Amino acid sequence: MGKTPTSEAKEIILSLLKSEPGKEFTIPEIKKEISLKSTQEITDGTISGSLHSLIKNRKNSVFNVSRGTYSYNPNEIEGEPTLVSKLYGGVVESINKLEDVAKSVDVLLLDEKDIPILQKMKKLINDLESFNNELAKTYSDEINRQK
Repeated sequence: MGKTPTSEAKEIILSLLKSEPGKEFTIPEIKKEISLKSTQEITDGTISGSLHSLIKNRKNSVFNVSRGTYSYNPNEIEGEPTLVSKLYGGVVESINKLEDVAKSVDVLLLDEKDIPILQKMKKLINDLESFNNELAKTYSDEINRQK
């Protein structure tokens, strides 16, 4: 016999949230992930109940950041995120925003003077990704110490 819809939803949600610790995911993002990965029909009520259950069990480190927004923060204690979790979330958000800008640029329409700016933006993204990897390693070490 396979998984129940609730257990499958919890597994998918926890996997999504853990994929980027500190990042805040919205209900539509969570529903999209479930629709892509679930092997059965999972209702909105099942998703809501699964989220409630994950939040209620504090050892899951899943938090309701604001209405309809959820995050995985293994170092968060009594609602206070650590410096690493705050930085990690901010760096991930910055990388995503810069990559969105870079993807929206039509290189063929740039002036010659714009090319160095685009190159600096690419370097900034690379530097942020490197910093993010350092944070993720630190974050991972902290998670392992808590186990």
